[in-house]
Amino acid sequence: LQPEIMERFFLCLNEEELKAFEAVGKEREATMEEFALIDRVYEAGYLGVFSYDEIIVPKDVQQVYRKIKTKEFEQSRKQISSLLNCYLVAEKLYGVVPLDIIVRLYNQTRIQDKVDEKFVLETTQTFPKGLFNFKQKKEVFIHETLMKDDVYKMLLKEQGDKDFYLPTRKEIKNLAVYGCLPEEPTLQELIHALIWRYQIHPQVAKEIADILQELIRSGCRMQDLYDVFADYEINFVDEKQMHLLTMLLNRLWNNTRMLFNRGYTPSELAKLESRVNIMPTNVMNTGNNVISFEQVRKAKVYPNDPCPCGSGKKYKNCCGRK
Repeated sequence: LQPEIMERFFLCLNEEELKAFEAVGKEREATMEEFALIDRVYEAGYLGVFSYDEIIVPKDVQQVYRKIKTKEFEQSRKQISSLLNCYLVAEKLYGVVPLDIIVRLYNQTRIQDKVDEKFVLETTQTFPKGLFNFKQKKEVFIHETLMKDDVYKMLLKEQGDKDFYLPTRKEIKNLAVYGCLPEEPTLQELIHALIWRYQIHPQVAKEIADILQELIRSGCRMQDLYDVFADYEINFVDEKQMHLLTMLLNRLWNNTRMLFNRGYTPSELAKLESRVNIMPTNVMNTGNNVISFEQVRKAKVYPNDPCPCGSGKKYKNCCGRK
């Protein structure tokens, strides 16, 4: 165990991860949330998991942690982890991000100690391998998964001249810590419906909803969303149930922050009178049923929602007037 390397790693952890690490070190059963939060620490080899609820923090790791956890460490950690969080947000919302946007993200998160581009570049160089997944090209950072076959160029072409959406401090925290936006109203609406209308177990309903949100964020076809239900062996044979599900998925789609939109939702782009991708196909195959787009339009759509026809206009100013 090398204390200086361990310190460098722990400086990158956010507050929630650190609290979870300290909690599991008290030799008690870990909660599901703690299991999720300690994933990076586990991958780095600083703890061991022996069963679903038994986590062991080696004594030498505990000793080094007690030694490095000083006031100076905590002050540096807040800055460094906040910067890494900005890259985690950029991974989810942009894929390719200029240096100045990272600076703006950080300064929006850490109002009390705003930084400049020099600080960002110097601090970025200290990130341990495995935690930082971007490649730098001049003053632009490209996520390494997009480097192969120049996929990032296709992403940039799709993003066009859209502005970069700057998330709120709460959104930054959720994206960095949990990798999603669990409090999004249409996501909660879907979870509630899956539990009460479709009698799906709450834990499974949340799991399905998180998968759907991630698929939409990263770019998918509407059919891919229905395939998730097939994977969970959930069948909807009643046409009324299918219409409700289609409406819920449509609302989730329109209000999910998308990589292709540089973090904007289709609803937000519609309000900005920009090009909007609402439905990728005109016919959605749902297993034994094929719901035509004309049927989708019969589902409940709110006046200010982007019109399901794909025009980019608000529903009240398009098909809602017919």
